[in-house]
Amino acid sequence: MIRKIYRNTAKKQLLWALKHLPPGLQIRCAHIFYWTRDKKENAIHVNLVTGYTEAEYKEFLEKLSFEYGYEIGTLMDGVVWFEGGGWLEFVEDDEVDSQWWEFRLRPEIPPHLERSPSDPV
Repeated sequence: MIRKIYRNTAKKQLLWALKHLPPGLQIRCAHIFYWTRDKKENAIHVNLVTGYTEAEYKEFLEKLSFEYGYEIGTLMDGVVWFEGGGWLEFVEDDEVDSQWWEFRLRPEIPPHLERSPSDPV
């Protein structure tokens, strides 16, 4: 379990979690979304597709430059998949008002995150 329990931007929180994983893990793809309290149907989705370029990775991180937390009314969820198995899942515990990224074994990747051979790079 990887915990860092203070409000920050989603980008800084994710980079902190990635820094504390075993060395050599390569991100395969990611799906992170956030919404304002009681408006989950209007969530903003930030995706990093398989086969991403360095520019796409930087753009993905920049889109995570938002603060989140129940007290400010912005909530977040997401998964980061790694090559060879494993993933980070964003976890919340409302009872103690904390959020963290937790490393787990990899789930199936949704089709919308797989780059099609016909997609431009």
